[in-house]
Amino acid sequence: MAGPEPLARLRDEALARWTTRLADPDAPPAELLGLQQRLQMLDAALAALAARQRPRARRWGAAGWPVLLVATVLLLAATVPVRSVPLSLSLQAGSVTLQLPQAVQLELPAQAGPVRAEGFTQLQSGDAALEDLARQAGADRLRIEATELRLRSLQLPAGSRLTLQAAGGQLLLQVEAPVPPVVAELQWRGQTRLQLGDLVQARPQADTEWLRLQAGDAARPSPAPPPLLLALPAAGQWLRGLRPESLRFAERVDGGAAGAAVGSSLHEGLVQLPATGGQHRLAAGDWLELDGLAVERLALQATGSGLAMTASGSATGLRTRVGDFEQSLKPSLLEMVARHHLVGLLWSAAAMLWGALAWTRRQLTGAAA
Repeated sequence: MAGPEPLARLRDEALARWTTRLADPDAPPAELLGLQQRLQMLDAALAALAARQRPRARRWGAAGWPVLLVATVLLLAATVPVRSVPLSLSLQAGSVTLQLPQAVQLELPAQAGPVRAEGFTQLQSGDAALEDLARQAGADRLRIEATELRLRSLQLPAGSRLTLQAAGGQLLLQVEAPVPPVVAELQWRGQTRLQLGDLVQARPQADTEWLRLQAGDAARPSPAPPPLLLALPAAGQWLRGLRPESLRFAERVDGGAAGAAVGSSLHEGLVQLPATGGQHRLAAGDWLELDGLAVERLALQATGSGLAMTASGSATGLRTRVGDFEQSLKPSLLEMVARHHLVGLLWSAAAMLWGALAWTRRQLTGAAA
């Protein structure tokens, strides 16, 4: 069929001739009828051509919908991260802060070395004279040296923040609790030297003795208790049984003339993502933040150079930062599906592609008919 421009010219010529012959009184009626019928045929042809061209444009637009849908699905799957990602950690750091959603009770084995405590508001002991001395001195600082000494128990309320730091051969534990009380129980035996505030007391060889340090009063839940600090011998100390919901690796550093600043406490580390087979190595000074943790296993050890941590579980938030560049280590939905359901993904992609091509063919075939 001819295009719209030749048909339009033929129609204009037929219309002009029909108008001219219609004005001639001698024109035969048969000629006029023939010109009129030709004009009607050309009008019908032009109308049919215009009707076919309008749906064709619409069908071309409709044929693009499957392609757009497939592209949108793939884009979302490639950019939207999974909600929670399995992981394992192995790292060295100077300090770590753990947010503990549940109440925790820690125990540490016996050590030879001094123990220091600061920030407690109450002291209880099996020795009434020691309790009287604590009340009279009104001190919140204590140091004990004994032949054998251990932290028998450290009780933390739910929602506490525990900061661990290994420095100078000691393991420092600082507890910031939203509600009281924070309770530490110490036990020792043998020759003892005890300092309460500025008062020093030497105690002779003795059997097992104990004291209980408490920050805050359970009968007065507000305000929050003061931070409780414990300094223990660091050698060989392992902490297990912790189930934090978040981890932060930060410490105060000397900022020179600018004063103290906050920097990363990481020395080195490795983050492994079993779900995708990915590995991310961390260097000294890199930042690492974990949120929404569901811990399966976590162990912390105080070493001569800092803290060693191993952990496994899953997290809803996993971010690193190197300089000003921040990156989420969580894989996308597309990566997870490709890793674990590759065959199903290929079949699904093939089915979606076939459906899109079939739809496009139907639209174009209908437009050409």
